[in-house]
Amino acid sequence: MTTIPKKTNLTAIKTILAIFVFTSHAHILAGIDYLDFLNSIDIETRVQSFFVISGFFVFLSYDNRKSVKQFLRRRFERLYPPYAVAVIFCTLIGIAFTTAHRDFQLYQDAGKYLIANITTLNFIHPSILGAFADNKISAINGALWTMKIEFMFYLSVPLIYLMGKKIGHIRSLVLLLIASAIYAYICSYLYISTENELFTLLRRQLPGQIQFFAAGAILYRLMIGENFEYVKGDIALIIVASVCTIVTLNKLPVIYPISLSIAVVGLIFSKSLGSWNKFGDLSFGIYLYHFPIIQSFVQFGWFEKNPTIGLAAAGASTLAAALLSCHFVENSPWKIINPSKQKMGKITNA
Repeated sequence: MTTIPKKTNLTAIKTILAIFVFTSHAHILAGIDYLDFLNSIDIETRVQSFFVISGFFVFLSYDNRKSVKQFLRRRFERLYPPYAVAVIFCTLIGIAFTTAHRDFQLYQDAGKYLIANITTLNFIHPSILGAFADNKISAINGALWTMKIEFMFYLSVPLIYLMGKKIGHIRSLVLLLIASAIYAYICSYLYISTENELFTLLRRQLPGQIQFFAAGAILYRLMIGENFEYVKGDIALIIVASVCTIVTLNKLPVIYPISLSIAVVGLIFSKSLGSWNKFGDLSFGIYLYHFPIIQSFVQFGWFEKNPTIGLAAAGASTLAAALLSCHFVENSPWKIINPSKQKMGKITNA
């Protein structure tokens, strides 16, 4: 069984990233001027950091599997139930905040939203008729686009692993990273040349984002076993160098995902940031619920009246939703149905 140090900053880093995503969306949706500094690192970098984390720990989980079926079932049980509950929540929010007449057409549109989003096809139906129509963005939950990427990545892991057994794990992951980076670069170039939003949408799909999963997986392959202590010894220098690279090289293809992965994974295994598990891992809940909650407070007019109070109210509501999700959706029901025997439990947080 593959093991890594038991105490990590995993929960801390995931929670910090989720809070950054929350504040970035508050800046975008509510137009809070004093959050302009967040533009120094765009929101995609924060989201892609989650992909790096998935690449590292999902490959660790796959190495410790008993079977491919067990691996996929555990991934499904970990992510889909809270995602599905969040989609239902968003559907109810959309119906509650619509300005359209409450007739058959509205409920038909809400049904289409529910079906599209419950199947992770968020781009097909991002909003409900009349919901948040006067906000800057009418999407009920613009953060959910990453979930289908996560699910598709999990499905691709057995194929990537099989390719790795044939030509070498690191070699296969490097080739995957390069191919994905080239795809993303072409999409960006075509968008700049044509100003067609379709190319931005294509860049944000699995082929353009899997480079970040691959970068995290490459670090996992390099750090397991004897290599880990060596890497850990130089971790501070590596983090500083990587952060500088991310900031100064303007997301150069191939170099950017590697630098980002070193910075993120380095922080996870660096000196303890303290205990962030007192109330459970709230990062997933924050990510799932922050967007519709911010949208609701924007429509209420709270941010317009007092941005700070609006931000605090939206933040407190998001934390409350994350707590409920963590303890009543993400953990309890599935532990009762299928008691956890996951060896990933050996990885804890400082």
